[in-house]
Amino acid sequence: MSSIPDLTATTLGGIAAGLFAGYSLCGAYLWRTRRALRAARHAAGHDETTGLANRRTLYRHLRTAARRQRRIAVAVLDLDGFKTVNDRHGHHAGDLVLAQVAARLAALPAPTLLAARLSGDEFALLIDDHTGDALVAAHQAWRTIADTPFRLPDGKPVGLTASVGVTVCRVGVDPRLLLHHADLAMYAAKRDQGGVRLFTPEPHAGPEHLAARPVVRPRDRWQRQASEPSTADSHLPHHPR
Repeated sequence: MSSIPDLTATTLGGIAAGLFAGYSLCGAYLWRTRRALRAARHAAGHDETTGLANRRTLYRHLRTAARRQRRIAVAVLDLDGFKTVNDRHGHHAGDLVLAQVAARLAALPAPTLLAARLSGDEFALLIDDHTGDALVAAHQAWRTIADTPFRLPDGKPVGLTASVGVTVCRVGVDPRLLLHHADLAMYAAKRDQGGVRLFTPEPHAGPEHLAARPVVRPRDRWQRQASEPSTADSHLPHHPR
């Protein structure tokens, strides 16, 4: 017959083993939960095809820069000729090219701070402009797209260029309007067959004009207005490639 001390030791050992197993299960569950939450947060802020930051993350960085009164600029890039890639080679090839574009933009050095994919073949860059190098960074982005062909799934090269619009942040400007200004400059560049354009507000535009919220984004009406003269062109100096 087992003695009381033996029974007590056996019982305590069983309890300890049960507690250890329970803690191990809880720890594994918490670890999996934290990993799933991190993955969900990352997915919510990044583009699935390219892995770049998405529009939501870009806005968050813009709001942070505005709160800190940091001098920044935004460049919007639209790929010229990308639709042909999709039409001729399929969406799989198009996604592969987008991923290559994203990798090049993400590798841009300072003063570029962040690369984001807005939608389709349109990307954005957040640029540190405290030294006034926004245009230099925009031209660098244009060259990283245009200078070296991309590779299709079969290994064949395909060349693309880009239309780039740049705007410099001003105090009191909403991030949505900042992106809208970069859009205007980008579509003006597209009408000039590509290159880089800098958005310049009208000479007599006051703070209330600069802080206004855009009603219609130019990308939503580009096809309708592509052949119409733009009143904004006189305020958008052209910077050749």
